[in-house]
Amino acid sequence: MNSEQSLEILVRDAQAENYKAMVATRGEAWWWIAQRTLISALQIKKNDIICDAGCGVGIYTREIVRRFPHNQIWAVDFSEKSLDILKSSIGASKANTLVGDLINFKLPEPVDTILCTEAILHIPSEQLRVDAMRNLFNALRPGGKVVLAVVPFNRKSSVKISDNRGKGGYYSYRFTPKELIELVHSAGFAHIQVRGCVNFRGFIRSRLPKWLWWTDVVFSKLPFSAQFGHLIFCTAIRPKS
Repeated sequence: MNSEQSLEILVRDAQAENYKAMVATRGEAWWWIAQRTLISALQIKKNDIICDAGCGVGIYTREIVRRFPHNQIWAVDFSEKSLDILKSSIGASKANTLVGDLINFKLPEPVDTILCTEAILHIPSEQLRVDAMRNLFNALRPGGKVVLAVVPFNRKSSVKISDNRGKGGYYSYRFTPKELIELVHSAGFAHIQVRGCVNFRGFIRSRLPKWLWWTDVVFSKLPFSAQFGHLIFCTAIRPKS
């Protein structure tokens, strides 16, 4: 394990039982839109091996299992208690679990797609984030795809870096689209695209009916969505040669 994150592991273990309820405050629409935007960006095919890296208690893993029950799925996190909660919620046979951090985890075979949401931003140095990105690169087969989602830094953001390690919290870094591209490119990825995961309900504070939530998912496919997303995410490919 990465010693720089040892305090965060303690926090994540302590939060595990209540984490799903904590993040539920974002709202049903937020999670519905985020799951469909980010998982769809993986473009999962039949027989693809999927990895949810930094999965926590499995908010995205559960949706991947629901939508792709016949694919092999790996759920990776450094919080063993979080993985225990995931296994109890979906059944131990639905996904393979691995205790490990983003910098050092090793899978028994390369995978076709990796989803990594709101995890790499908690790694507390630029070099360690680069190391984590290279590890994701190495975990993919040539031609494999990564979807990496982070919290954006923009004109509405007040804090670029927060560090509450040792105070019951953890480190967090907000990315600009340019920084996200540079990080992913540094690991050797190609065909990098940045988009925003948009939730208009958050902008206009209205109560859109559920059948309109798809408009947010569609909007998130457009290049300028990176300027409005509550998350920004990139898609990238490990070159075949």
